[in-house]
Amino acid sequence: RYLLMPAQITNNSIEQNNNMITINRGSRHGVKKYSTVIEANGIIGFVTRVGSIYSSVMSILNTKSRVSVKVKRTNAIGNLVWEGGSPIIMKVEAIPKHAIVAEGDTIVTTGFSHFPMNHPVGIVTKAFVQPGENFYSINITLFNDISRASHVYVVDDLHRMDIDSLSLPQSNKQ
Repeated sequence: RYLLMPAQITNNSIEQNNNMITINRGSRHGVKKYSTVIEANGIIGFVTRVGSIYSSVMSILNTKSRVSVKVKRTNAIGNLVWEGGSPIIMKVEAIPKHAIVAEGDTIVTTGFSHFPMNHPVGIVTKAFVQPGENFYSINITLFNDISRASHVYVVDDLHRMDIDSLSLPQSNKQ
């Protein structure tokens, strides 16, 4: 289902709220907008702009980034978000309080955000439910350090067009 294309990071910001990365692969190499970018040990981001030789990637270290993830042990699904600060600390939101989440649990991708399913993301370092809240507050430490990333893979999801065509709003014509 997935084709992996090796690439190198040529530019990488980590100190902004909306960090971007440049990779040395573009349309000439088969890169498409919204392809995902990974490392062996973690996820990097989404392709947002494609030139002929280079592409821009929205880093997961971007406050606008949302990635569907799950707790590997229990399959509880949430969203990976970055609120700024450390390039190796992120949060997982929207896991309901009835789910079971514990420190030391592994977080992986769900496959819903076009990252390969069960790709490693990080480990839970803190998980608790505030009194009166319905969702966990979860901190994780990423398996990969994006500030040191250099060699990555652009992921081409061969099923993406079919999946996306089913997700588009349907017209009222019958």
